[in-house]
Amino acid sequence: MEDFEKKYRINNIKPKKNRGSFMQLVLVFALIFALLVAIFAISNANEVVIRFPWGNYPISQALVILGSAAIGSVVVLMLGVFSQVKSKIKMWEYQGKIKKLEKELKEVKEQYETVKKAMEAQNAEDMHDEGIPQETDTSS
Repeated sequence: MEDFEKKYRINNIKPKKNRGSFMQLVLVFALIFALLVAIFAISNANEVVIRFPWGNYPISQALVILGSAAIGSVVVLMLGVFSQVKSKIKMWEYQGKIKKLEKELKEVKEQYETVKKAMEAQNAEDMHDEGIPQETDTSS
């Protein structure tokens, strides 16, 4: 099992080295985008009327723009968290399946060795009963 884990790096998965620089780049682009949205919102600061079935609300267009951007960010964040949780659950399921299959493989190997030894013993007994000389290992 340890060989399998080492070969496929199950328990010692290391993060990629360049992930930090990628995240910094994403953060820079996010800040630039937020700055552009803020500039756009400030330049469109007129008052608008938001109409709902239960009433009309006069509000600054800048607040509508910033609020829409904030709600969009929250939705994207929630979808990202949902995706990560789903991936983690799948990973746990696969790790459980791997452990189960490794256990089954170990049992099958043990059964194979038992059957192999029994067959070798039976073949040796059959050869002895028939008077066939057995090979002796002279190498040791």
